Amino acid sequence: MKKLAFLCMAVCALFTACNPPAELKLSHSTIVLNVGEEFEVKAQVGGDAVVATWTSADEAVATVEAGVIKAVAVGETTVTATYEGLTATVEVIVEQLVEDQPAIEAPGEGKVTILVQVPEPLCEGSFVVIPGSLTSWNTGDAVANGQATQLVEGTQTWYAGTFDWDVDRAFKVAHCKSDGTWEWSFQALNGTLIEGDVTLGNDGNINGDNVINSGNQVIVISVESWELSGCVKTNDAGTATFNLTAIGFAPEAKFAIAGSGLAAGAWACPPPTEHVMTALGGGKFTLTLDVPATFQYKYLVDKAGDGNWEWYSAANYNMPVSLVANDTETLAAAE
Repeated sequence: MKKLAFLCMAVCALFTACNPPAELKLSHSTIVLNVGEEFEVKAQVGGDAVVATWTSADEAVATVEAGVIKAVAVGETTVTATYEGLTATVEVIVEQLVEDQPAIEAPGEGKVTILVQVPEPLCEGSFVVIPGSLTSWNTGDAVANGQATQLVEGTQTWYAGTFDWDVDRAFKVAHCKSDGTWEWSFQALNGTLIEGDVTLGNDGNINGDNVINSGNQVIVISVESWELSGCVKTNDAGTATFNLTAIGFAPEAKFAIAGSGLAAGAWACPPPTEHVMTALGGGKFTLTLDVPATFQYKYLVDKAGDGNWEWYSAANYNMPVSLVANDTETLAAAE
């Protein structure tokens, strides 16, 4: 009997050794991406592909959806896959793509070439747009408006366009969506004039109306960031909810929303009544408002509650895709 029991134990041990516990394995343990790049990591259990649940420890560095990791900003993060209680991770390192400036010849009299480096590769179908009196101030179809540039051959981040020039012609820098259409929310937020006979409209930054002083030149611009990316999904038109936490303001302070394309007035200050938020107490405010697609907004404040409204947000907010905004504004110490 003891021999039989020992034999059974030995058989069980043999089968256990031949069938180790299930393990979730990923196709990669570490990946290195440039900002804007995407890479798919696959998950398997016992050699069979499985549909795992994916999360990123820091979505400001990299996001993940169905195993496709997208590099957002320079840094490092960990992406975790989960399947039926099993987990596995991949380390993600995001670097900035650095490309040398391509050699571009001067275009000849009566023309200018604008060469622009973008902070990361644009999505397929997107390109740099040059609006202004040099081309056209119209939003919409950049090719039809004569505002389009083309990716410089052999590069991923340099775009160039040649345009007719005349005295006092000005330009700005933007980019378009994958369908070739653009709007002002896709313009450059920060950037540098590397070379060119240009008077910047905003001292030290290229986000103003930049006047071209002479023809037959190559103007070189480096964009550091966009107001809003045309390659990222933005909100659809609909009814939005704004939730604001105001820190350090007097109890009588009032807040309101100003933004693009609002029916009662775009960027209206002082605000119409329907843009004024409801005070909930304790520095909390809320507002429900119909907003257009790709909505950008700022907060207005009436600090003393006496009708003297002023702009308060330093930069534009972008409406979340969910149409629910949870923001915080803090009274500056000097105020």
